Amino acid sequence: MSFAALLTQAMTYWPPESPDGHEVPANPPVSLLCRWQDKVERQYDGAGREYVSRAVLYVTVELAQDGWVLQGTSLIADPTDTQAYRVKTVERSQDPGNGIIVWKVTVG
Repeated sequence: MSFAALLTQAMTYWPPESPDGHEVPANPPVSLLCRWQDKVERQYDGAGREYVSRAVLYVTVELAQDGWVLQGTSLIADPTDTQAYRVKTVERSQDPGNGIIVWKVTVG
């Protein structure tokens, strides 16, 4: 079974805002497939600050730290109008045999 076959859950991703001079979110939501695992535990971000993670995601696309994610699909432009979580950490893993890259993402 391929890794891609395990990515069966829908998620919505909002990349971090990029300034467009109009104070409007410049990056629309993107629908992706993932493996979403609800997991609540204490974690530390890249700056060493403690936070409580809400889920661990596995994706084949690199997500940016400080982006937003929501389990399921959404067309809402502003992620703060949903129950989305902030991307806290992003870790890259690659299978040395066939080069499959997997991103493990914690959100909180």
